[in-house]
Amino acid sequence: MRPDNRSSRAVASVVAAIALVAQTACTVEPKQGPQLVNRQPEVVKSERSVPNGNPSLAIGDVAPAIDIEHYIKGEGVTRFERGRVYVLEFWATWCGPCRSSIPHLSKLQKQYAGQEMVVIGVSREPLDVVVAFLKKKNRNGRLWSDEIAYTLTTDPDSSVSNDYMRAAGRRGIPTAFIIGKDGRIEWIGHPMRMDDVLEAVLSDEWDRALATPASSSRKG
Repeated sequence: MRPDNRSSRAVASVVAAIALVAQTACTVEPKQGPQLVNRQPEVVKSERSVPNGNPSLAIGDVAPAIDIEHYIKGEGVTRFERGRVYVLEFWATWCGPCRSSIPHLSKLQKQYAGQEMVVIGVSREPLDVVVAFLKKKNRNGRLWSDEIAYTLTTDPDSSVSNDYMRAAGRRGIPTAFIIGKDGRIEWIGHPMRMDDVLEAVLSDEWDRALATPASSSRKG
């Protein structure tokens, strides 16, 4: 795909958001439990994002297959179908910014439902924890189950989280991975900052080369 004005505007919009807005996110420190930190969302992968080495998953790479046993809402996804766009979002019930992103993700799922776009929320928490959360009400008095209009799963063995979050050097949640129509990673970042990119990917006007300082040298 060739870069065009719309794709360039999408990149510019995201970069401007990063430069001007500090987004609160949650970080899970291994063996230390969840911590809340203030963190500016990153849009692209770079070697600097992994202190002790290079990421093994970057923009342009083939998206790893997801092997998830428990689908709480929506249909199970066994493979990424060619021609369909996926948003794989990693979150947790205890994470405030993750909960704040739920209405936005639901809106996007409804908005692009007819354009072969699927949002999949992935939590590392046990199944019963997520199910119990869905039965609770948010501050507007609505059940969380009614708020979530997209596919919801649990990944308690962290296999999918390891394949994506750890492989990409990501520790902050919520984090979204946009998987394009050819099954490759198009973008990585905060789900509240992906609207322009998602629209460009769906309309075949996104140039992933504009989203990373250098094209990935790995082949898939």
